[in-house]
Amino acid sequence: MDKEVIQQMVASVAPELWWLFIQMVVTGIIMLALYKVMNQFVNYFFIRFDKEISKNVGVVIDGRDAYIAHISIRHLIVRFEDNENEMIIPLSKVLSDSWEIIRRAKKK
Repeated sequence: MDKEVIQQMVASVAPELWWLFIQMVVTGIIMLALYKVMNQFVNYFFIRFDKEISKNVGVVIDGRDAYIAHISIRHLIVRFEDNENEMIIPLSKVLSDSWEIIRRAKKK
């Protein structure tokens, strides 16, 4: 093929390829921005539909008695019974294997 013919072919296809490339980059940026927000919503719904984890459920954390005081979209607030200290636990840690919750009878 002639060098000029190849240049004409590349020049005719180039605008469509640039448009496709720009769309892919913009879509990637939007997905990265929404990833954390969507991850928090998914974790929140998994926690809400889990029957063992709810407000006022007693738990044992590091050998200390506590109960779940509040559940929000981003975290759990666990209040210890001995001195009323609170611990904030992100929902991503609740659903992972690195954090363990042991259920016991509900606090009255």
